[in-house]
Amino acid sequence: MAELQMLLDEEIPAGKRSLVESYQNLTRVADYCENNYVQVSKKEGCYSTLLSLNSCHVQSLFFSANVSVIFPRMIVLSFN
Repeated sequence: MAELQMLLDEEIPAGKRSLVESYQNLTRVADYCENNYVQVSKKEGCYSTLLSLNSCHVQSLFFSANVSVIFPRMIVLSFN
């Protein structure tokens, strides 16, 4: 029961905050892409910057996907 309470009080809210932050970061990356890539004459430099930003934020998003593991665990714990 203590593990279930920890999931409800800590892990799920932390996962939600992380997903919201990832969404906001990816939105900023998309805005940057939209606003800058078309205007830049040196596409290669801009492209490498975009790849770097996307890689960083996608890794963050995958780390946040841990939330999808928490919910089944919470269900199992709630039946114990």
